Amino acid sequence: QLDGVSDSPLRTAARAGSALLDGNVDEAMTIVGEAPGCPEGLFVRALAFAEQGQLDEAIELLDRARQEGVPPFYPALSEEAVLLRQRGRYSEAQKALEIITKVSPRHEDAIVQGALLALDRTGADRNQMEKVAPMLSKSLAAVEVPEQFPLVLAYKNLALGRLELLSGEVDAATRTLSQAAEVLSKNQLAATWLAAAQRQDGNHAKALEAIAAFPD
Repeated sequence: QLDGVSDSPLRTAARAGSALLDGNVDEAMTIVGEAPGCPEGLFVRALAFAEQGQLDEAIELLDRARQEGVPPFYPALSEEAVLLRQRGRYSEAQKALEIITKVSPRHEDAIVQGALLALDRTGADRNQMEKVAPMLSKSLAAVEVPEQFPLVLAYKNLALGRLELLSGEVDAATRTLSQAAEVLSKNQLAATWLAAAQRQDGNHAKALEAIAAFPD
């Protein structure tokens, strides 16, 4: 092992990311403090803030990570788009995704997040949804997500499940959204859409269970 490798900023950020994936937010924040100048460290700190519901702080850090990393810093841009979308800042989220797709048009995560953004923007507008649904379904079907990216796959299932639900495919939507919610266990949107599918399927008890962790 080379001197300095074990405590390099990148290695420190990786350890913090591992702690975050295990649900140890406080530990991740402590570890990442050891790499203040590392863009990957900023990325992990931002994810920790997002995990704690501090979305504005997370967005600010992700913007710094993107600016200080080797452009294009895809993970920061993609996660920033997710948080901006959750904040209803759709135009900014779109710009973040466009930076990725301009360089990498078939970037899986950007395509998936773009579909979710389109769904959010369309909202309850049935006519508009009927226009965008076929295009979104086609683009998502073409995305092959490697197994080592379970989070991207979960977001893809979230978008597909929503489209299935809007098409009246309630059984399929319930299965797809259940797969998404299993990975996105702290994502209120995933829980809300799963509950909607379960209600339409007549399973009201399961629907209440799905949203129990999100009283608001």
